[in-house]
Amino acid sequence: MKLLSWLTGGLLYLVFLAATAPASTLFWLADRFASPGITTSSTTGTLWRGEAQGVSFTPPGGQAISLERLAWNIRPLGLALGRLPVEVEFSDAEAKGSGTLRLTPSGLDIAQLDTTLPAVWLDRIQPRLETFRLEGTVTLRSNEFSLRQNHYRGQGEILWHQAALGLSQVKPVGSYRGEISGKGEHIQLQLQTRNGPLELAGSGTWSKQTGIHFSGTAKARERESELTPVLRLLGKPDPSGFYTLKF
Repeated sequence: MKLLSWLTGGLLYLVFLAATAPASTLFWLADRFASPGITTSSTTGTLWRGEAQGVSFTPPGGQAISLERLAWNIRPLGLALGRLPVEVEFSDAEAKGSGTLRLTPSGLDIAQLDTTLPAVWLDRIQPRLETFRLEGTVTLRSNEFSLRQNHYRGQGEILWHQAALGLSQVKPVGSYRGEISGKGEHIQLQLQTRNGPLELAGSGTWSKQTGIHFSGTAKARERESELTPVLRLLGKPDPSGFYTLKF
């Protein structure tokens, strides 16, 4: 009986510590077990429901990204169903987003994702895009997307509004839409032009093993003389005037 009392008391004490742990505990755990290098200027609230200001992190192979505010609400009752829901919301001068992350033993589910970011952030995530100095805003939406260790499933869309290239005086060059789908070991992207003088089209895939691969075409539909100097960075056009876009 005495041993059972000690074990019960110890368990209740651990529950108490978890319930009252400060918000900074979340970043301490993330730094050591998930994404090293995350920093914040201040935090308020608890481990379960909190807010952080001045959040900075570096994506794998990319450059540092900063957020003015990040808020979260962890719902531990979801553990009864084998998952831990985390409602997330963030904002910055040029970025905002919200969604629900569901942590499971086998991976991560993302639900009701609605995020708007400055296009320049894509340069920081994928340095190979730096040459073009992307401008405009990018919106990413998905009702449901599942990420497992080697398996992806779900649908989403990415919209590039008021798209522009820092190397061109033509602003904007257009608006574009990409369809994202999880297909087994790969995430696939289909890109199409909605409007604008620069036509872009193509498809690509991303996987944990091989990274991103994209193949498409680019062509000036209007203002050809102004867009040609930028397009020539891609090489020579084919007889129809299409340039190969590949990375």
